[in-house]
Amino acid sequence: MKTKNSVITLIQGLMLLPSFLMGQGIITSSNAYVIANSCYVVVSGNVANSGTLNLQSGNFTMSGNYTNSGTYTQGTANMVFNGSNQVLTDNGFGTMFTNVFFSGNGGSGNPAVMSSGNFSVSSQGVLTMVNSTSLNANGNLTLNSDATSSATVAAIPSGSTITNSVNVQRYITGGAGYRGYRLISSPVYSATVSSNNVFSINYLTSSVFLTGSSGGGFDKTGNPTLYLYREDQLPSNSSFTSGNFEGISAINNSPAYNYSVSGAGTFGAFYLPAGNGVMFFFRGNRASASLTTETTPGYTPVTVTTTTTATLNQGQVVVHDWYTPALANLGYTSATANAAVRGFNLVGNPYASSIDWEQYNTTTTTSGIYANNVSNTIYELNPATNNYDVYQVGGIFTNHGSRTIASGQGFFVLATNNSSPKLIFNETAKSLTQNTGLNLFMTTKGDMTTLNKVNINPHLRLQMSMDSVNSDDVYIGFDAGASAQFTADYDAPYRPGNGQVSLGSYSVDSVMLAINKMPLPKLQQRIIPLFVTAKAYGTYRLNLTEIAAIPQMYDIWLMDKFNKDSLDMRHNPTYAFDITTDTNSYGSKRFQLVIRENQALMVHLLNFTATKAQNGAQAVWVTENEQNYTNFTVERSTDGGKTFPILGGYASSAQST
Repeated sequence: MKTKNSVITLIQGLMLLPSFLMGQGIITSSNAYVIANSCYVVVSGNVANSGTLNLQSGNFTMSGNYTNSGTYTQGTANMVFNGSNQVLTDNGFGTMFTNVFFSGNGGSGNPAVMSSGNFSVSSQGVLTMVNSTSLNANGNLTLNSDATSSATVAAIPSGSTITNSVNVQRYITGGAGYRGYRLISSPVYSATVSSNNVFSINYLTSSVFLTGSSGGGFDKTGNPTLYLYREDQLPSNSSFTSGNFEGISAINNSPAYNYSVSGAGTFGAFYLPAGNGVMFFFRGNRASASLTTETTPGYTPVTVTTTTTATLNQGQVVVHDWYTPALANLGYTSATANAAVRGFNLVGNPYASSIDWEQYNTTTTTSGIYANNVSNTIYELNPATNNYDVYQVGGIFTNHGSRTIASGQGFFVLATNNSSPKLIFNETAKSLTQNTGLNLFMTTKGDMTTLNKVNINPHLRLQMSMDSVNSDDVYIGFDAGASAQFTADYDAPYRPGNGQVSLGSYSVDSVMLAINKMPLPKLQQRIIPLFVTAKAYGTYRLNLTEIAAIPQMYDIWLMDKFNKDSLDMRHNPTYAFDITTDTNSYGSKRFQLVIRENQALMVHLLNFTATKAQNGAQAVWVTENEQNYTNFTVERSTDGGKTFPILGGYASSAQST
């Protein structure tokens, strides 16, 4: 159907729209239903709905103003606003978009304006800006978040912008085991201070109880709920939050996005530039119980959805540490006493979208995630285990580490030296992928999209477990190009968390690692010391949870010096042990992993024959213990055995002949 210079008015009844072009507009009154299904609808005029407008699938494009005083629902359809100076008004039950595009191409001078009402993007929805288009959200747009996903603002092209305030939700999982620390970041900024876009964390007071210093604007005087991280402070093992974590001591300064911080080396007021991370202690939804109840240890937190309101972070974000905001460099302290935390910086996803760590690069500042002297590894604090999950470019991870960093997620990166370490986020780092699982801050192994499935590097994964939830694991890989000593971008230093158990391995130069790569041993066995500890005495397990592409000729033995015991982990992948009051039952001197060649399993030549054949000779050999990683090279001597030039090679098919 095509109309010209006309308005369709529907007073009552049901209208199923086929594909059509509309000259002026659509008006629906109460008791009227318009359903657009598997079609395209193009309206060059206005749309005014006071009945029901249901966009099921296909595209609905409009160039005029939009007014909703009734019910709007949307399935998988695309809603496209392609006019200049469009005015969007909602006086009804709210307009929640699934997939919405703004493509008016009018620039900042001719924006689409959400003038009033309640507009939102569903938790599974995507808002896309096209070409040079501007949207004035005007505080009337909410990006929803729930237990399965969060709304996404797709990569915003140069020339496009979203102005004024947007409400961004963040779902936080509650339940048994989820009372504890979170690393968070902000997708919005409140003001610009000394050329830095800075954000506020005061929105948390509407959703969770906060404690801190007396007179600091907190719900209760007590230990800090909110922490910032300083790389340049001396580490301390007295508690999880001592040393480099600095407590926020006041949230009631003026302006409201200015914060007092007190710690071992910090006293004063600071702003929080976009791209920084914050740690806070999650006690649950403040609407679910009293302050006294929720601040009592052992209380089971209730799920909450927080909402922060300000201007979206857009375009390039150069990370400035909060304590050195004038510098566009991350922290790296060379002091010997700082070695355990050297180079660790707490940063955060600055966008209202997931970002993909596989967009890491060291060559182009304007693309993906640019890093200068910053390693290719990230560390996320898992709220279920309270240990750090590690992900390294190329698909290597520990625990539940993921390439996808959710909106609102804080994480650690590692500066590798003090020569201008820098981290820059760009719009092209954004991803439409959502993390899944019990919480949106982590993914599960079953949800991982494994990289390099065809050419898997030889590796094993060793786990220390207390039960089905509380565990920690290490990745030990074998790469001919790696070194047995610690090497940035090959290995990943272990970062202690606050979990019930901790497991690490050591390089030959005694660096404790979460990801440890080295060449496979040859004549000499490889001894890999392990570190094990737990918060309580009891029985624990070491589990070989994964072994891939390590040739069968290599034995894998676990050595227990404390019990004077050993275990062939290839054939017995679980070892139970006790941690007791004896200090030799835990730490770095109890366990070793030994990798060595088993001479009996090496490839043995059983028979070799050669017969003359047309245009050459036919060589036939029979072996045992041949595997599909075995390669044979055929050589011939024509000078009495002085030299043996190579005639050719043959890749084994593991058939032994």
